[in-house]
Amino acid sequence: MRALTTKLLAVAILALGQMPASAADTILMGTTGRGSAQQWPVFIAQQKGYFAEGGLTVDLIAAQSSSAIVQQLTAGSVNLASGGLADPLRAIDKGAPVTLLRVETQIPPYSVYGKPGLKSLKDLKGKIISIGGVKDITRIYLERMMAPNGLKPTDYDLVFAGTAAARFAALASGAVDATILVPPFSFKAEGAGFSSLGALSDYVTDMPFTGYSANTA
Repeated sequence: MRALTTKLLAVAILALGQMPASAADTILMGTTGRGSAQQWPVFIAQQKGYFAEGGLTVDLIAAQSSSAIVQQLTAGSVNLASGGLADPLRAIDKGAPVTLLRVETQIPPYSVYGKPGLKSLKDLKGKIISIGGVKDITRIYLERMMAPNGLKPTDYDLVFAGTAAARFAALASGAVDATILVPPFSFKAEGAGFSSLGALSDYVTDMPFTGYSANTA
């Protein structure tokens, strides 16, 4: 953990090297939602004082989707972004002033949860599933899980909610039949009696989950 945060501090300092001195000690980091497992390393670093040791303050700016955070990063509203790699890679491909710094999480901790009557991913044929967005990394993940279970994208309906908190709320309210979640919302789903239909780690091991990206301007 200390090695990860030390490297993050180093690249953050470089990213802010041309900013006014008065702002150089504060880094704005955009994240998808607030409180999921994705931010836990940052919370630990703050609690342990790792950022303070480097003379830095890291302020988290939450948005409702990974794509929204990358839009803020591209515009320079935040200095760093933490989230799925699909959106920053797409921005880089389009010529945005964005660069990848490092992988944050290698194995994605997602799981698919559904209504209690559902027993497997195969039961999701004809059902409504909530994911992060049309081009969100959760769509890539879901399709990678569905294919070995004999389901094509045309076999189910999708609705979109950018954060795991919003997707869990949709599942809990009965608005959707299933959704893809990360901790702690997957823990909440388990505790509330929803069916665990599959762990993404059983299907995807060759595609990093999240990473840190920075505005290069």
